[in-house]
Amino acid sequence: MSATLRGSVVMTGEQRTIGVVLGGHLGDSVVYSAVLEPLRERFADEEIVLIARPTTLELFAASPYIDRAVSADELVLGPWFRLPIPGRETFARMTRRLWAPVFEVDTLLFPFLSVTRLHTGLLQVVKHREAIGCVGGAYLGVSPEAWDHRLTRPYRVATDHIREHIFDHLAGLLDWMGCSVDIRGAALNPADWVPTAEVPDARPFGGARYGMIFPGCSFRGDIKIWPLERYGQMVAILGKDAPENWMICGKPDELARCRRVAETIMKTGRAKEILVCCDSSVREVAAAMTQATFVVGADNGGLHLAVAMGIPTVTILSGTLGHLYFPWGDSRINRVAEEPMDCWYCRYKCVHPRPLCIESISSDTVAEICRFVLAASLTRDRPTPGA
Repeated sequence: MSATLRGSVVMTGEQRTIGVVLGGHLGDSVVYSAVLEPLRERFADEEIVLIARPTTLELFAASPYIDRAVSADELVLGPWFRLPIPGRETFARMTRRLWAPVFEVDTLLFPFLSVTRLHTGLLQVVKHREAIGCVGGAYLGVSPEAWDHRLTRPYRVATDHIREHIFDHLAGLLDWMGCSVDIRGAALNPADWVPTAEVPDARPFGGARYGMIFPGCSFRGDIKIWPLERYGQMVAILGKDAPENWMICGKPDELARCRRVAETIMKTGRAKEILVCCDSSVREVAAAMTQATFVVGADNGGLHLAVAMGIPTVTILSGTLGHLYFPWGDSRINRVAEEPMDCWYCRYKCVHPRPLCIESISSDTVAEICRFVLAASLTRDRPTPGA
């Protein structure tokens, strides 16, 4: 990995506090949570505070690798956090000098390759003695000038970072900080510490196993989403190998998309029952995954969560970021369906009238990989995530 390292992290004397920021969407948070176990081992006598959005806290607030968790949204928005009013982020920025900072750490760690508004907001409101940044020149929703380049101990990767896997970058950062745990084997499975008793019964089909589909995504769905009608074609091609029952999941604003996928599958005549779930909490979705035969869908948080939990998956991957995040997990049961092109790694700047990288992936290709994953999952126990 091409990188410039400056300085090193030294923790001595009285107990110090390390604030670890897991920002981005759900899938990002799941992947970046791999830093928690190595940090816990390296800084066993220090207090580790997880700073993340509510959705991420649902899964990781009870992690044994942290001492406590704090809502990033509450820190950034201050008194406006609990008021669902238009423009509350603007009000928060305008009044920040009156109420911020409200939280203090010794070290503020950003194990994230891109800079978002959440990160810039936290850098402004959290009191800290030093900040460690892991950025590669990508700025999402903020201008480069908005990020504080005077970080006390910056760890910077080359701007062409997306051609290397995210775990390579995180391993370099952790090694620089003195951590020795192999990040690809780090514990990520929230099912290990989230009590299943806290979620509703995860057997919606009378105890029968089922397949799960996550067709949407929170970021750049115009490029990352596989044509919806092909899910029905995939099920038809799978034939008797396909699960009889299906659960189609997404966020509330993805309800129409999920219903469309359900319709295409019902038309095949090979589905016994289909349940569309777009109003479940992340914890409820995680509980449902524990009973799923396998999970298939676009590059999104649902697929990352399934991989982390050791569930067999098939991720239908666009070439916008190439292999920055996928594949990962156990290669026997966690596979990607892809169609590599010369324009891969475009960073969402598609050079074609249509996103051919995702639209060129055929139903036959996805069905073949699904059949492989289903067969592999029958010959072994549930794997250890990251194995």
